[in-house]
Amino acid sequence: MEVRPLYSLYLITHTGHFTAVQGARPIHDTQLLEQLMAIVESIRPGRGKYYELHIARVTEDWEPTDADFAEIKRLQRQL
Repeated sequence: MEVRPLYSLYLITHTGHFTAVQGARPIHDTQLLEQLMAIVESIRPGRGKYYELHIARVTEDWEPTDADFAEIKRLQRQL
């Protein structure tokens, strides 16, 4: 049986990163997270200047994979 990857939407600021919806569990559906990304962007101004969003693949422990953690840090440095 193939294990489907899990994903979470992260909000990244110049001081750190956290899940965009606090307490939300990771899901398999990236399309739903893309819809959530659009909603967050519509109600929180300043994307690209004050914050960035990233759909990260996460481990079974709900932590971003090494590759996604590196991408989160790269986006954080750009802010």
